[in-house]
Amino acid sequence: MRINGAGGSTANLRSTPMPAIHCAMRPELRPDSPASSNALLARASGLKLAALAGSDARPLMGKHLALVCQQEAPDSELFRQAGVGLGARVTTLRPTLSDASSHAEVVRTSRLLSRLYDAVECQGIEPRVVRQIRTAADIPIFEGVASSGHPSAHLVAQLGGTDLRANRLFIVQAILLEGIR
Repeated sequence: MRINGAGGSTANLRSTPMPAIHCAMRPELRPDSPASSNALLARASGLKLAALAGSDARPLMGKHLALVCQQEAPDSELFRQAGVGLGARVTTLRPTLSDASSHAEVVRTSRLLSRLYDAVECQGIEPRVVRQIRTAADIPIFEGVASSGHPSAHLVAQLGGTDLRANRLFIVQAILLEGIR
């Protein structure tokens, strides 16, 4: 694994690109349930109000997040902004795992990710591979939380206001705060 630079680093981990848009959070945090939607909206609303008040709180200061994606895209940039905005360091890794990867390889990679990072966002990785990573990892593994196809995307309009991109950022930040303990 090669990692260059700090904060916005890049490393190589081969894979075949494929959009991942399904929710990969703990069941109690799924934004498609009313209770979870309300909790995420309340957290996102608090983040929005704090930002409007000029707060510079960094609740994820000292945390390290991995963004596993084939190439930089608006979804990866949104995830990066969400993490950095909360004080985390976000490192971009290129995926190496695919459906052809052995179970042992997935387990080894998952354990390594668990030692190096506090959470991982997977974008463009086969859902089956993400499920295997999540099973073997000891940290939260997110799947496409910054994607417009993620189940939490429907919450954006419910935050109010006209800046939907900022609202999406607050929703992603709420998911990160709920998922990373």
